[in-house]
Amino acid sequence: MKNKIEDIVKSEKKIIKKTPPKDDMLSLLAKDRDEKSIPNNFQERNNIEIDKENIDDETDNYQEESEDVEPIEIKVENSIKKSFVDDRGFKSPRKKNKAKRYVFFGIVVLVVVFFVFNFFASAKVFITPKIEKFSFNSEKFTANRNSANTLPFEVMIVEGSEEKNVTFSETKEIATKAKGTVVIYNEYSTTPQKLLINTRLVDDKGLIYMTDKALSIPGYTKSGTKVVPGSISVTVTAQNTGDKYNSEPKDFKILGFKGNPKYDKVYARAKMAFTGGAVGNFYLPTDVEKGAINTDINNKLKTSLENKISAEIPEGYITYKDSMQFSTSIDEESLLSKTKEAKIKAYGHITTVIFKEEDIKKELIKRAYPSANDMDFKEIKIQSIDGFKFTFSDPAYIITKDVDSISFNLTGDKMLEWHPIVENLAVKLSGVSKKEIDSILKQDVGILRARVVFRPPWQRNMPDDVEKIKIIEEATN
Repeated sequence: MKNKIEDIVKSEKKIIKKTPPKDDMLSLLAKDRDEKSIPNNFQERNNIEIDKENIDDETDNYQEESEDVEPIEIKVENSIKKSFVDDRGFKSPRKKNKAKRYVFFGIVVLVVVFFVFNFFASAKVFITPKIEKFSFNSEKFTANRNSANTLPFEVMIVEGSEEKNVTFSETKEIATKAKGTVVIYNEYSTTPQKLLINTRLVDDKGLIYMTDKALSIPGYTKSGTKVVPGSISVTVTAQNTGDKYNSEPKDFKILGFKGNPKYDKVYARAKMAFTGGAVGNFYLPTDVEKGAINTDINNKLKTSLENKISAEIPEGYITYKDSMQFSTSIDEESLLSKTKEAKIKAYGHITTVIFKEEDIKKELIKRAYPSANDMDFKEIKIQSIDGFKFTFSDPAYIITKDVDSISFNLTGDKMLEWHPIVENLAVKLSGVSKKEIDSILKQDVGILRARVVFRPPWQRNMPDDVEKIKIIEEATN
């Protein structure tokens, strides 16, 4: 015992490494299991300080024998740590608690992720629309202006003029008569009134013009108490040569009816200006020059009027270029000039038939796809409907502003293209199960094939919110 104490006092203070005996270790572990915690002096520090009051009885006895020895402090470094497995396989309770916490947090994360994914669930439906080719070879159509049972149409007329500066090289002594067109009216009786060729018409200045042919003026009709005069158009020519007969539109009486009740009831009105009257030496174009002038100015005027048709056609209507009928006339008076330099003027108009685009499209679909239903008419598109070749069934047919019906033929190849209404399709698909999707898509004949992509992929139903269903058209191969 004395030797022990001597070893201790060799230095003023010394750290003694001490490993608790096995019995002490087991008792500590047992105590931990009972109290569910490690004693404070083991949890909070690894070293145990032993001062002189904690030294065993032998040390106390030694102090009594040797009072000169200074008090010493003995530190025992504990080998027990916060988390360990001993040689008997005991696990630290803290490690068990940590594992439980990991499992709990993992479950929470999975639940949160699941609900987040379901909240943002969506679906993309990729559809390939149906496309079908059709051909028309002089397919005949009939259109009526005021019928709800057939294809309706309207008549469109545009007018215009064109000028061209030219130089004439030829001179000639000229004596020509002015010409124009008038409408003769009959308010005298309900029976037709006949007029002979060269019937004389007189204006308010006493200038006389004569009809170029014999004619019969229809009798008047009544609309309630209102008299609607019969009428007919005819070309007239000035009685004499000279530019004094050139004039703006005016009214005429029939000279032969003067002194007769018919004088005030049968009358004429000019539709356009009278031109072409001249007397004297004038510059004028040669026949070759005149032909070139006509071709050039007429082409420019026709192009100008076609552009005017395109610009002025009502929205939602279409026309066929081949249905346009072009009429032009050169101002004859402008072909005579007192100088070499002259300005040629031409007048013209285009008359054509126009159709509502939806009406003609529906008629084309009926012919190309006889089994079409109301939904097909909404979903099917035909590109360039106005691209067919158009011909009147009667090649000599002339369009007038009062025409009531027409017959025409269309020739060409086009494609029927289905474009399903995505809003309606999304409503049908919302909330349905995966098993029902295929049958719903097959109900639309305009869908050639389709595929659905879900987000997240474990979704079993389409989203209830149609905004989360995106329908995308894919090109047909």
